[in-house]
Amino acid sequence: MATATAQTITDNESRVLKNIQATYGDWRDDLIRHGYAVIKNAIPAERAASLRARAHAWLTSFGTPLDLSDRSTWTSANLPVQSKINTFNAYCVPHERFMWDARTEPGVLAAFETLWGTRDLLVSFDALNVTLPNRADRPAKGAWPHVDQSPFRRGLCCVQGVINLSPSGPEDGGLVVFPGSHALLHDFFDTQTDRAAWQRRDLYMFTEPELEWFAARGAVPHKVCAEPGDLLVWDSRTVHWGAEPSARSREVRTVVYASYAPAAWASEQQLAEKAKIFKRWAGTTHWPHDNIVFRDGRAKLEDGSDDPRNRSEPREMPVLSDQVLKLAGARRLHSANSQPYSNLHVVGGVAADKPSPHGEASADTHSRIPKGPYRLDKLGSRFEGFSAATLSRSFCDDHSSQTTFALFDMALERKADIRPPIASKRDSESFGLSLGAAKLATANEALRAGMLIGSKGLEQYVDYVHRIRALNKRLAEYCSGWRLTTDFPHFGCTKTTAVAESDGIFEHLFDHLNPPNAAEELGDRLKELECAVGQFCAQYAQFKQEQSTWHWDESRQTYCSWFPQGNCWICEDGTKIPA
Repeated sequence: MATATAQTITDNESRVLKNIQATYGDWRDDLIRHGYAVIKNAIPAERAASLRARAHAWLTSFGTPLDLSDRSTWTSANLPVQSKINTFNAYCVPHERFMWDARTEPGVLAAFETLWGTRDLLVSFDALNVTLPNRADRPAKGAWPHVDQSPFRRGLCCVQGVINLSPSGPEDGGLVVFPGSHALLHDFFDTQTDRAAWQRRDLYMFTEPELEWFAARGAVPHKVCAEPGDLLVWDSRTVHWGAEPSARSREVRTVVYASYAPAAWASEQQLAEKAKIFKRWAGTTHWPHDNIVFRDGRAKLEDGSDDPRNRSEPREMPVLSDQVLKLAGARRLHSANSQPYSNLHVVGGVAADKPSPHGEASADTHSRIPKGPYRLDKLGSRFEGFSAATLSRSFCDDHSSQTTFALFDMALERKADIRPPIASKRDSESFGLSLGAAKLATANEALRAGMLIGSKGLEQYVDYVHRIRALNKRLAEYCSGWRLTTDFPHFGCTKTTAVAESDGIFEHLFDHLNPPNAAEELGDRLKELECAVGQFCAQYAQFKQEQSTWHWDESRQTYCSWFPQGNCWICEDGTKIPA
């Protein structure tokens, strides 16, 4: 065994160690003494319940019969691809809006700001864990005690976190720690392992004999119990694992992993890597500032093929506020002087790199929004890579700027000739509304403007159109070029060249809505549409994998399948055969 040797402590680690006091009189004392802590009610119970519901809605959004209230549907075939430790890392889930909403909860941020003594933090692009207890098709995984810190790292370098969204009692799945093991870890590595075998990877799995060494020194397993809204944090040197529920548990464990560290600890190279990963909506390890490892967001089926349900962007896009961009490390990469990452100025309909010190933004009645040049590096836009025509962020507050950015980009994406009205300079809200009204009116959607006017309505409008684009993109990528058509609620997939544009789909969905409840009704219709597309994609994937399950039509010399949404048969080439 290797003898204890002196280790060089990096400047960052040294700074952390100097900042750690003996006592604080709060949860930090538990973290220092035991290696973990439970921060009660970091998120209010009602918001924790909402986040949990949104996580479950994501889980059931893949067009399968999965029903979390029906245990018989809890099968691998009905679930998106899940890791052996019950985490979901693919399908862009690290960047779903509910994941970012959880990461930016004030109580969660306050805990790490208190711990590190700064508000300038980075966060990991970590996973979602939804553990269905006692599944019939999958044996429970045993203990897998480990630490997420390399033997080469010394001192407190990373504090991991679990945002708990479900009850976690003694019998339920959840975090198991070895209290006090963090203080023993370096001695263990120095005396019980061969230094020549050490790895830089921030992961070490323990064997049973090695755990006996910890037990002899008083460090034994302890199941951490918590309530929805609690935040669990632990030193990365603490031996731990995520336990499976016992046979008596009925709780669906739902947690979001999130680790935060001071942004100053990250190098420019690490920030660049982090920003690239963010741009691809992919995931990372637990480490937010170092060990920035790209996790491929594509799920693989058991046969090694790509899951046809893979997504190239989140189902519900996050709000890309300054706070989110800072935590992601994206804004910092684009602007070393902390100015907005996209500060283009629109004057007379011409975009120019000319930020105004007064934050003015205008467009005259005779000009049109320019059609380019396109930028592929406009990091953070909901319609990234489509246009260089955006309003100065210094003019708009965060909410309105996101709305106007998206509206401009949609217009340019469609290469529409829009004549915007004179922008009101009274406040950012009125400017956003006037631009939104112009966009709506351009598509002959005056009724929609009346129904959805207001900043919330505009945001919904942007969200709906974006979701329709995502559905078309999903069909195009995974169903051999199929697209939505305006009669989709009746049947609505086609492989012909006469393909409806996204705005046409949107217009059709709006037909016969009751204006006072338009937004709510449209949301319901869009959910039905997303469900139908998911079912179609799943059915199409099944057809491609098992054509024997389809009906062979001798007269047409092609396979056909019954499609209940249209009450008809559908041929592979898109031809409909009435019932």
